[in-house]
Order: sequence, then C-alpha cells, then structure tokens
Amino acid sequence: MSRKALFRRAALAAIHFTRNYAYYKAGWDGNGKAVARNDFWRNANTNFVDQVVLHWCYLFGRRNDRHSYQFVVPNKTQFKADLYDSLSLSEKKFDLYRNKMLKHRDSFIAHLDADDSMYIPKLDVAFLSVKFYFDSLKKFDIDQVYLKEPTLVPENLDAYYESSYEEALLEYDRHQKWE
Repeated sequence: MSRKALFRRAALAAIHFTRNYAYYKAGWDGNGKAVARNDFWRNANTNFVDQVVLHWCYLFGRRNDRHSYQFVVPNKTQFKADLYDSLSLSEKKFDLYRNKMLKHRDSFIAHLDADDSMYIPKLDVAFLSVKFYFDSLKKFDIDQVYLKEPTLVPENLDAYYESSYEEALLEYDRHQKWE
C-alpha cells in the first residue's frame, strides 16, 4: 500500500473513531444511565462503542497491523516516546491498556467468546491516543500531500468530537420526543 493510502486510511480511522466515540458518549446521561432506553437505541449505542474499539485497534492494536503507527509515521521511536509522554503513561501501562482493548475486541466484537461479562475499557486514553496519532499525521503531512481533502479531514479532532456529540444529542432528543 502506498504511503499516501496509509496516511489517508489512518486519518480516516481516527476520524471514524472520534465520531463514534462522540455518538456513544452522547447516549449516556451524567449518572451512567442510557439516555434512550428502547432496544433500537441501546443496540445503536453498543454498535458505536464497538466501532470505537475496532478503530482504535486498527491504529494501536497489534504492531504489525497495516494502520499501526509502526508503518505510517516516519520516526516510530520518537512517536512512541511522545505518545507515552502525552498520555502520562509508561510503555508498560500503555501495553496493559492495549491488551484490555484487544481483549474486548477479540472476546466480544470479533469472536463472541464464552466470557459471561463484558468489560468495556475506559475510553479516555483511547481518545487521547487517537488525537495524538491524528495530530502527528497532520504534522508529518505539513504540505498536505496525503491529507489534502478538507471535506474528509477535520482541522482537529476536538472540534470534530464536539460537533458529532452535538449532532448525536439532537438525535437522541428527537428520539425522546417520539416516545
């Protein structure tokens, strides 16, 4: 796969992660209760979190995965050091977090293992790491050789998260008026 395609796909994975994370988060009130309680919206919210985990794993799951930073960023050693620093995590703690995300993906999304309980890892580290990766892609692509499609690539993921979150709140609000 060409470098241009790798950059673009990694950026799109980060964008899809962010949109689904915002949609997932908007589905919960401040007390940990689902905003919408019918089966359709519960299922939609579960699908949002599944997409969050899948897209994060595309970027950080296995070191030999196609969209892993290992194959995309020019200086992977510096990238890793800066990532861990930005997250205030050691490599060991990040690897523990990665293993939790992989366990959830492998046990409940990809294979539906026989585990009785599903544990969704906290996603704040996932969002921070995806933002770091996305920002790194934009820095490496300063001349916008790879990420020059502004309609597909937001300026930053925080603003994109906020607009996606607001969009989801409107939809959840509309849904509640239907009940």
